[in-house]
Amino acid sequence: MSDTKRSSLPTHCRAIITDETGRWLLVLPAGRPPWWFIPGGTQEDDQSPRQTVRREVREELGVWLRLANPEPVLVSWTWPRRGKRRGRYSFLFDLGVHDAAALDARIVLQAGEIAEYRWVPPPLALSMLHPGLAERLAAWQRGQRYIEQKPFDLALRPAG
Repeated sequence: MSDTKRSSLPTHCRAIITDETGRWLLVLPAGRPPWWFIPGGTQEDDQSPRQTVRREVREELGVWLRLANPEPVLVSWTWPRRGKRRGRYSFLFDLGVHDAAALDARIVLQAGEIAEYRWVPPPLALSMLHPGLAERLAAWQRGQRYIEQKPFDLALRPAG
């Protein structure tokens, strides 16, 4: 039996990866269209948010990237959906500015988890991303460090 306890609240950790022109790296999870995301995922029992975001980037893109800032650039709380008992925390981390061509040459997508990735300018990215994630990234762009979110409407679909 493990001494590690599972957090009572799910925690998601995501990575903002930017190229030299300011575009963000987006990923399309396999089997989960229509929303795009930035790399990341759910924290495991024995990991800190920093460890989680680095592990998820490694799993999804096949590369280890350093954190540009050891502190999250944004923390959010999402209230529980109607009929659910738990909300969740989300952490956004800045993984820095990279040469897109050099990083592209190193990326190896994890089969079965990520269908594709692409570099997208932030205004277009915000229209492609999962609405809750787009809200968090827009808040980060405005300089906010903490937000509280209501659950998004599952009937929404991305632009385009």
